[in-house]
Amino acid sequence: MYKYLLNIIIVGVSVFVSIPFIGCDSAYTPPINDIKLFRVPPPQKVGIWPDVFPSESPVPFPIIVQQVFTPGEKMVLGLVINERLAEGVSFSKYTFFNRQTGEEREIESSTHLGPFRPGQIVELNWDDPWLVPAEPGTYMLRVYLDSRIVASAIFEVKDN
Repeated sequence: MYKYLLNIIIVGVSVFVSIPFIGCDSAYTPPINDIKLFRVPPPQKVGIWPDVFPSESPVPFPIIVQQVFTPGEKMVLGLVINERLAEGVSFSKYTFFNRQTGEEREIESSTHLGPFRPGQIVELNWDDPWLVPAEPGTYMLRVYLDSRIVASAIFEVKDN
């Protein structure tokens, strides 16, 4: 009886421990280590922002509101490309996603998709900053690789 019960416990624990790994792609390396939104004009340029403005916890999906904009302001997107990538990466698109309405709008970005080198720190759209949405609300700027969202940053648009 005890032997039977012990076998059930061992099998149960094995299944429970392996559940988080079922369906995971162990070879997947996230292409972005950190994402940051800057109001235009940003205080500094040329790949130094992780030192000047360190993130609380550099992750590709921060959960805090990074910036508060007013309609008509423009933004620059900063990315830290994962240094563990085997090769460079080019993104598919960038979008503004309205968290209240669920509406998603692609941002003009044909010259800012890449390729980017592993470990590269980039400030995108520096020469042609993106205009924030005109409607007040909470938004996510999403970065896509094929159809997968690989990074996002939360921002708000508020009237004065």
